[in-house]
Amino acid sequence: MVKSKKYSGIYLHHLKNGDITYYVQYINENKLNTKAKIGKKSEGITEKFCVQKRNELLHLIRLGENPFNKNKNHPTFNEVTYLYIQHLLDKGRSKENTKYSKRRYEMHIKPYLGNVLISNITVEVLNKMKRDKIQTLSPRTVNELLSLISIIINFANRYYNYKIDNHISNRRVVKFKEDSVRERFLSKDEIDILLDAVKNYKQVNLAVRFALTTGARISTIMSIKLKDIDPINRTVHLTDHKNNSTYIGYLHEKYFPDFEFLNKRKNQKYVFEYLGKHIEGASVQLQFRTITNELFNKGLDRDDRKNRVVFHSLRHTYCSQLCIAGVPIYTVQKLVNHKNILSTMRYSKLDNETMFDAVKGAFD
Repeated sequence: MVKSKKYSGIYLHHLKNGDITYYVQYINENKLNTKAKIGKKSEGITEKFCVQKRNELLHLIRLGENPFNKNKNHPTFNEVTYLYIQHLLDKGRSKENTKYSKRRYEMHIKPYLGNVLISNITVEVLNKMKRDKIQTLSPRTVNELLSLISIIINFANRYYNYKIDNHISNRRVVKFKEDSVRERFLSKDEIDILLDAVKNYKQVNLAVRFALTTGARISTIMSIKLKDIDPINRTVHLTDHKNNSTYIGYLHEKYFPDFEFLNKRKNQKYVFEYLGKHIEGASVQLQFRTITNELFNKGLDRDDRKNRVVFHSLRHTYCSQLCIAGVPIYTVQKLVNHKNILSTMRYSKLDNETMFDAVKGAFD
């Protein structure tokens, strides 16, 4: 399909038999670029006629009508999602798991698809979400978001007896290759640089310190309650929303020389609150991204997942530094609450300095 050389918004699809199919492009009621078929050259359709039909269409859309919208009675993705969540609860699905799926949807997917009709979800909007989310999330997490979208579309097809294209399951939207991505982690010097840079950002500073001393994910950190922290034993009770389980984290003196922040928050339920409201991880990640882009990501492409530092890099830093220090891999597994030892094995790597020291020591 090619653009018309004469008219804006007109597209031509040259068929193998020599005929031409004409399309017009417009912005639909969901603010998405859409193309509508007008007809073929063999049927008497011309580019000039398409311009006239497009002008008529744009006028009708401004009046709140769209003759090409055959799916106007379809529900929005938002409506289907909440119906799906209620369906899970009715089937006896764990409330915690369901709550986690709902929170993920509202934080990451809803801003892109919430008000879009279930039948109008395009490859373009899904790929935009992919490009945006990979800036702050791991490839695996982005893939899980795409899987959730795919599940909801399939649910809509079963529940409403629709035949909506699922661009994720048919691979028009391709997931990231998780195994081919090498995760970035910080050296000890880089950790000190980061700590110095975030010291004046109260919420970010605290979140970074929790991440560096526990290796917890951002969702786990933001859900820490005051009652979860034991200053005497230097431990914190952590909730792993991904695995629907709990585990204990240890608060190192380097990152928590004191627990003065607890006294300042004694009237709060959660550690991370602002004006009485629980803070979501997205706001902390946004500030963190601004800081780390300046410190570590200059000159890197936005889609350079191999080298960019994101908040999840702190989890990789925690695991990698433990392995470099010689901590047994099974201990690291327990510390980060990995269910599968294979997830932990990818951190059993050494930096260049450690490898040099190992060789030097062996032959001295």
